[in-house]
Formats: sequence, structure tokens, C-alpha cells
Amino acid sequence: MTSYVLVHGGFVGGWYWDDVAGLLEKAGHQVDVVEQLPSAGRDPAALGGLAEDVAVVRRHVESAGEPVVLVGHSYAGMLLTELADHPDVAHSVYLAAAWPARGQSMVDLFGGELPSCPGAVGRGGRPRGTAGVVAPADGVDARRAGGCTGANPLSRGALVREVRCGP
Repeated sequence: MTSYVLVHGGFVGGWYWDDVAGLLEKAGHQVDVVEQLPSAGRDPAALGGLAEDVAVVRRHVESAGEPVVLVGHSYAGMLLTELADHPDVAHSVYLAAAWPARGQSMVDLFGGELPSCPGAVGRGGRPRGTAGVVAPADGVDARRAGGCTGANPLSRGALVREVRCGP
């Protein structure tokens, strides 16, 4: 039996892993799904950043009581890199995930700018309190095109802060 910690990417929640978690549990493995990262929530004013996300995932890893396979999708690769040297991480699995070098941010991986995507737009010119938030586009067609239906906002701070690996 193996213990897994599954970490969702930006704009989604732990529900993203429902099918995978079910299959792993059916095969007899222990599965802990991170339900919500602080940088991806419904309230833009309450969003955290990379450091807060790492702290949440670190708590999940340490609460397992044994070494885990840490699995991350998309943005969660940033968190896997941050926790790469953690003694309770037996293996890291980057599933279609960011794989930064030490000190790189998500923005660095995109060549210095956030990419334009039909399903996500910057919210700097939107209602008060949403500056610095990347969120799903308002248009339903744009959300469907970008795969962002039901998506949560994501803290810009989670994308631009530097990653520092290790203790």
C-alpha cells in the first residue's frame, strides 16, 4: 500500500481528483486530497499565495505519518518543487504540471508574461478588491473553450513569487 497526496492546479479544487482518488483507494492505497489551496478560492480578497499553498501541502504530507507520493497537476508543480527535498516525500509526480528550476516562478516559465487564454483573464480593471487576481472569463462560451467552467479565481501572487526549494 502506498500513501498519496493529490494536489490540484489553479482555478479548480480537490474535486478535480475525484476519479483518480477513487481508483487509488479501490486498489488499496491511502489517498489524501488537498481540497482547496489558499491561492484558488471563490473570494478574491481572501486569496493567499505560493507560501500559503506550500504550507497547506506540507501539512498534508507531514500528517500522513509515512513517506508519500506527492502528485500535482498544473500549477501544483510549483508546490512539488518547493517540497522536493522534504523527507516525507518519497516521490513527486508532475502530471501535466509546471516543473520550475530553483528560484523560478510560473511567470518565468511562461517567458516573463502570463499567457493569454480564452478561459482566463486578468481582473485588474474589474470590481474593487480583485486587482492581482487571474479569474475565469465572464463569458460562458469563453469558459467552455478554456475548460474553466466552475473555476475559481487564482492569486497572482501564487504565479509571480519566487520558488525557494529546500529547508
